[in-house]
Amino acid sequence: MNFTLVATALAWGGFFGYLALRLFDTLLGIGFCLHGLLHWRWKRLASTVATGVAKPENILGLLLKLTLYTLVFAALLRFGDDLALHRLRLDYSGSGALTFFLAAAALVFIRLPATRRRLAHYWKMSHEYDYADRRRRTKMLN
Repeated sequence: MNFTLVATALAWGGFFGYLALRLFDTLLGIGFCLHGLLHWRWKRLASTVATGVAKPENILGLLLKLTLYTLVFAALLRFGDDLALHRLRLDYSGSGALTFFLAAAALVFIRLPATRRRLAHYWKMSHEYDYADRRRRTKMLN
């Protein structure tokens, strides 16, 4: 095991862990948005007023943003895997694989609290009444 293999495995493992975690949370965020839209539609069918639900325009904007993020993260994972396997000759077996998976797991565990906060934000944006509008007004004040 040479220095280049260790450096490649550590760098790509950390980057892979981050991208995989972000891909996972954007996919969950898309699920939250779809659930929020279904929740809004169900309330609209039950009552024409539909109070207490997030605006569908806000949910659709968040859904579009998350879909773009998902495509970018998936493409980066694919291109990075091609780069690591073919150009840098990292093989996912032996000691290189152990270094790769340890780096990926370490970065995932380090980033879990931020992911939890991000998922809570996605849920609030797609389900809580007036949360997205209040957030936009607060950002405009800064």
